[in-house]
Amino acid sequence: MGPYPAAVPSGEAEDRIVGELFLLDPGRAAETLRELDAYEGCPDAVSGHEPALYVRAREVVHDAVGTAHPAWVWWWNRGPGDLPRIGSGDWIRHRGG
Repeated sequence: MGPYPAAVPSGEAEDRIVGELFLLDPGRAAETLRELDAYEGCPDAVSGHEPALYVRAREVVHDAVGTAHPAWVWWWNRGPGDLPRIGSGDWIRHRGG
């Protein structure tokens, strides 16, 4: 997506996306998720913003050593179209960062 990343699930088990995993403060988790939804343009947080740019979904992700964690992922809410596929799954490296 140029200056910002967008990910769509591929359905392929061997595909991966490099990202960041954060632990939310349980006392502020709902508030934090509302703020992140608003930032990402999710429909629950932004009324009248249809179709939403991203949708939040519960997924199982793996850390660098392979441990599985339940996590929220914000998926791009449109098809990939002609956007380039990043084979490494690492958008920052792809952008030269």
